[in-house]
Amino acid sequence: KGIKSGLADAADQARRDALIGGAATLGALALAILLAALIARALLTPIRKVREGALAVAHEQLPAAVARLRSGEQPDPLVPIDVATEEEIGQLARAVDDLHGQAIHLASGEAQLRAQVSDMFRTLSRRSTTLINQQLQLIESLERDEEDPRRLESLFRLDHLATRVRRQFNLEA
Repeated sequence: KGIKSGLADAADQARRDALIGGAATLGALALAILLAALIARALLTPIRKVREGALAVAHEQLPAAVARLRSGEQPDPLVPIDVATEEEIGQLARAVDDLHGQAIHLASGEAQLRAQVSDMFRTLSRRSTTLINQQLQLIESLERDEEDPRRLESLFRLDHLATRVRRQFNLEA
């Protein structure tokens, strides 16, 4: 009985040790899976926010800001991507914010340039109108004083051409 009882006790102890070891291994495995899930979530949430923010900038905010600038309005203030971390994902969010800001700055510069070019054409138009009107007045004065029918005919043609130029460029006062 002594050997059998010792062997049975040893087998029971080995069984208990195996069960405790298996339970500890399963517990460690469950803890590792839980920890991996928490880390993955902590990483994926900011990545998802950066992705959604970048898509919102590219497809909604930037086109709306450019349209507002082109219509002469001020764009809405920039709203940074909601990622407050300082590691690579947070740096990526700040880089997207910086790109958005630079794109708005460039679009603003383009709108200013368009306005300047438009002003330049208006100024040229006004100058051309003044010159054409002066030319027409001079031609009319010459027509009143001219008695030679051939020269008068030429002055009428010149008057007609100057009037067509004024209409062509839509410069009528």
